[in-house]
Amino acid sequence: MKERKAYRLFVLICFFICVLFSSCSKDRTNHISKPSEADNPFNYYRISCIIPHKDDGSYWSVIVQGLEQGGKDFGFDVKISYPSLNYSSAQMIDLIRMAISTKVNAIVVPGSEAKGFQEILQYAVDKGITVVLVDTDMEFFNAPLYIGSDNYHAGVIIGEQLAVLSARNASIGVISGDKKYHNLEQRLEGVAAVCDKYKNMQIKAIEYDHFDYLRVQDSFQRYLKSPEIDTIVCLEGTGGMAIKQIINSKPSIRIIAFDDTPEGLSLISSGFIDGLLVQQKYKMGYKVMEQLDKRNRTGRFTSSKILTDLRFLYANPEK
Repeated sequence: MKERKAYRLFVLICFFICVLFSSCSKDRTNHISKPSEADNPFNYYRISCIIPHKDDGSYWSVIVQGLEQGGKDFGFDVKISYPSLNYSSAQMIDLIRMAISTKVNAIVVPGSEAKGFQEILQYAVDKGITVVLVDTDMEFFNAPLYIGSDNYHAGVIIGEQLAVLSARNASIGVISGDKKYHNLEQRLEGVAAVCDKYKNMQIKAIEYDHFDYLRVQDSFQRYLKSPEIDTIVCLEGTGGMAIKQIINSKPSIRIIAFDDTPEGLSLISSGFIDGLLVQQKYKMGYKVMEQLDKRNRTGRFTSSKILTDLRFLYANPEK
């Protein structure tokens, strides 16, 4: 009888020892496990970057380089997507919708005033996805973060530098991209504001190329033949890139181009154009990831708008 009681006591002790070790093992496992996303709601690991145009070393590809390097440096999973048709708002909306469906942590995209764009971005925000606008801000969408140029100020710089080049006497033909991009309209407003200050500086015509080389060349040829135009101002990079294909010698007309694309730099260095407005493309992309990392660590961005620097280059370095 005593032996049976001793055996039962022995079994009970073994049972408690097993339970104790099992509990310790679970505690140890929980201690070293990775915190869940619920524990860290600002953990941005998957970022979808939707870029309107896949170019070759000109503009967007430099922004993408900044995005990709920043993603590597801060340990993010960055996916770059492009519409099959350049600058297709409808296809970009579809790509944003796909990113939402895969439950990414952040969407990076240039803004657009195209129909449906604001709605799909607001839907992303409502789903808990952080939206970052790069290069192009939006007038009616309050994005958590915009990184890019002060585009109104860019237009003012172009206008003021043109005033220097022309001695405040210029009849301007503008070539822009598309009315649905708020940044381009802001640049136009900046140029117009300077023209309002000087009675002999006037915008005579505005044409939109829709980011198409052939349309730029058509506008350029019309302005060259117009007796009213003595200055061409390109408000985005397509202008300078397309003009390079049709200029063989310095035209009699003044030309201001936009962005330090390889074509734009070639034109300014050869003196074929008179001025070039330069943005910090790589820095735009890199700062996006830098700010998402800060949001990840601190729960907030430095600011809702982070503006990168602008420079104006003259063909004549003595200016």
